This record gives sequence, C-alpha cells and structure tokens, in this order.
Amino acid sequence: MFMEKEELKLKHLIALRNNYFSMIMLISSGVAGLFLAKLAISKMLFLMFVGAYFDCIFISKFIYVNNEIKMMLEDKE
Repeated sequence: MFMEKEELKLKHLIALRNNYFSMIMLISSGVAGLFLAKLAISKMLFLMFVGAYFDCIFISKFIYVNNEIKMMLEDKE
C-alpha cells in the first residue's frame, strides 16, 4: 500500500514536470514570436515582460518538482 502511494506520487510529479516543461516551451515561443509581430514597442515590451515573468515562475516550479523527484528516487535506494 505504501509503495503504491509513493509510485502514484512519483508518477504525478513526473506528469507535473512534463506539463511545466510544455508551458515553458509555449511561453518562450510566444515571447520569441513577438519579435515577428508588428506591434507598438510599448505593447511588445509589456508582453515580453509578462511572458518573461511567467517563464521564470514555471522554470522555478519545474526545478522544484525535478528536485522533489530526485529526492524521492534517492530515498528509494
């Protein structure tokens, strides 16, 4: 029973890490796409700032979840 809970938690963390990675790629490509858009400079800078902010949030969450996975795997050994 205990091993099943740990395995389920590990699978959940791996899925969460994959979702965070997808969000990082989506936001980063959106920010890069702003360079191709014909927008006013102020609007483009605002959107880049917001994109960079959310990128940093998802990167920090990705790193945290990755460390949680590493700790769980080290505890199993």
